[in-house]
Amino acid sequence: MVRFCKFPDCKNNDHGRGYCAAHNWQLKNKSELTPINPIRTGCTEKGCNNPHIANGLCGKHYQQEKSPKNKIKRLELKKEVFSHYSKKLSNSDIPCCACCGENKFLIFLTIDHIKGRDDLPDKEKNLVGTALYAYLKRNNYPPKYQVLCINCNSAKSDSGICPHKRSTK
Repeated sequence: MVRFCKFPDCKNNDHGRGYCAAHNWQLKNKSELTPINPIRTGCTEKGCNNPHIANGLCGKHYQQEKSPKNKIKRLELKKEVFSHYSKKLSNSDIPCCACCGENKFLIFLTIDHIKGRDDLPDKEKNLVGTALYAYLKRNNYPPKYQVLCINCNSAKSDSGICPHKRSTK
């Protein structure tokens, strides 16, 4: 016989003491029980109720997302965003590093958070890749970002300033 959590409207299985694991944790750590947000297990695509496989998508929608046609769209979005941020530096549409000017290969370039991720609101902190590019475009390219090559970005991350920007005293 399956027993459910004693907390009102909680549909999770009893884990112990009559409560699910989440409510047991609340009892142990907080002493006040609160409702638990349900974990989404279905596809996030509108109108699709299939179980998710990866990235919140079902198998069908995940394959569509990874299709060659969408890969081209993602690359075009990346070029558009990088070109916008590079235009301020180079006055050209060619994406380039704001520090050293690297522009030979788009794959060497990345978006840098000028003041680091700690200064960003929570909704921006974990954005990477295509999700970040879409966010930047949707929000009219906020000024707190720049294009850097991987080397300059890593050096800036490690020591706080890129070697190209250090004084040579």
